Amino acid sequence: MSATARTRALIALALVVLLGLGLAGQALADTSAPPRDAEETAGLFGRAGFAYLSGLRMFGAAVLWNRLDPQFHEYYDSGVIGEQTWMLSTFRLVTWLDPGFVDAYYIASWVLAENGELEKGLQIAQEGADVNPDSILAQSSFAQMLYLNGDLEAAAEQADATLAATEVRDATEMWDSYVALREIYERTGDEAKLRAVLETMEQLDEQIHREGLEHSGVHGDECDHE
Repeated sequence: MSATARTRALIALALVVLLGLGLAGQALADTSAPPRDAEETAGLFGRAGFAYLSGLRMFGAAVLWNRLDPQFHEYYDSGVIGEQTWMLSTFRLVTWLDPGFVDAYYIASWVLAENGELEKGLQIAQEGADVNPDSILAQSSFAQMLYLNGDLEAAAEQADATLAATEVRDATEMWDSYVALREIYERTGDEAKLRAVLETMEQLDEQIHREGLEHSGVHGDECDHE
C-alpha cells in the first residue's frame, strides 16, 4: 500500500472513530437532560452527527493538504507543477472532504491545463467557482480556464464576476488571482478594467513587499518585487 493510500485509510478510520466518540459523548450528555420524545431525539442526533462529521471532514482535508503543501511549493519554484499529476487524486479527495478548500480546485485545474487536459481543468475550476461563489481565487481560476479553453467572451464575463467577489485570504492570493484578469482584459481590449486591475496589482505588490510576504501561486514568478 502506498503512503498516500495509507494516509487516506488512517484518515477514514480516524473520522469514523472520532464521529463515534462524539456521538457517544452527546448521548452521555443527553442522559442528564430532561426527557425528549423519539422524534426530537432523532433530530438532535442527526444535527449533532452532521456537525461532527463536517468538522472531521474539514480536519481530514487539512491533514491531506498539509502533506502536499511543501511539495507543490517546490514545484512552483522549479516550474514543473504540470508534471505532478500524481497529486490529482489527493486534490480531489480534499475537495470531497471540504468543498470550501479553494486551493485544491485551483492547483488541480492548473496541473491538468499544463498537461493539455484543458476541458478537465475547466470542469474542476467551474466546480470550485460554483461551490465558492464569493472566493476571488475560485472565480479567477474559472475565468482563466475559460480563457485557456479559447472562450474569451465567457472568460471576460467571469473576470467581471471575479471583480465582484469578496473573499480573499491575503494580498498574495489576490495578486495571483488578478494575473488572470490582466491577461483577459488585455485580450478583450477593455482598457478601463485593465487599468483598474493593474493599479490594484501595483498596490498589492507594494503591500506584499512591505509586509515581507512571498508569492506562492502558479504566477508567483511574475511578481515585480524582489
